[in-house]
Amino acid sequence: MTNLELNEALLDAVADHDLAAVQQCLKDGADILYVRTLDEDYGAVQPITVLSMVLFRWSDCMLKEPDFLAFTEITALLLAHGADTRQAIALAAQNYDLHDVRLADENDFGMPPWQMIAKAHAQRYPDEL
Repeated sequence: MTNLELNEALLDAVADHDLAAVQQCLKDGADILYVRTLDEDYGAVQPITVLSMVLFRWSDCMLKEPDFLAFTEITALLLAHGADTRQAIALAAQNYDLHDVRLADENDFGMPPWQMIAKAHAQRYPDEL
């Protein structure tokens, strides 16, 4: 498998919220900072990084609680491996509005990925708030 194929497999595994496949791609050397190249400029509305893929797929109204829990685990893994938050924040700001990390609801199983990304972004880039 080429580096491009491995990196695309990582994005696909995230899109499919397949934790085992995400782990395998990372173990096999997928680039956590890979940015998908698109034929056209879509700005911040298309997922081109692993964390932007999380937020893009996380907004799917057909997801159920196990899917959201898988995205929470995947998000934690990606952040622990150094995934960049900037494109995910740009996508979220454009598509969903910015998230206030102070408004966390412990009973909302769907919000942790967004909260984790927003919190990591605020810690990594405090000047961008």
